[in-house]
Amino acid sequence: MPLHQESRFGALLARFEEEHGDMLRRRREQAAARAAFLERFRHFERCVVAPCLTEIADRLQARGLTAFLSHAYLFEPDASGVEQSILLTFSTRPLKAREMYGPEPGLAFLADGNAQQVRLGTRSLGQPKEEHVTVLPLLEQWTAELIEEDILAALDQVFFA
Repeated sequence: MPLHQESRFGALLARFEEEHGDMLRRRREQAAARAAFLERFRHFERCVVAPCLTEIADRLQARGLTAFLSHAYLFEPDASGVEQSILLTFSTRPLKAREMYGPEPGLAFLADGNAQQVRLGTRSLGQPKEEHVTVLPLLEQWTAELIEEDILAALDQVFFA
């Protein structure tokens, strides 16, 4: 349907852009920065974190622990990602005896697109209700060796804290 008052509509759009343009540009810039951050995290997750956690889960299962690797995502209504995480949870009980609800021991990497940071959370086998969270260095400083060291330190907390 063509607008009969195109010039008036154009004037409304120009006024809107003048009054709200900076806010809209900031939102677009923030969304782009959030998407770029989460994409960098996904790269490290695919190439370093997930393979390391998968190997650890396999080795723990071979020793009789129940271990689960899972992924979680949180999206805004506009379908832009806000958070992404990868979790490794453990149990000393077989699958049938596991509690289905409540905190479980394990570790999780959580990439927060709004804060532009990655946190590593742990819950110990002895105190699964208590969570300990560490803010990791900037993604630009990550190396495979650094992430592996963080994972091993987190496992130490999970097993012995």
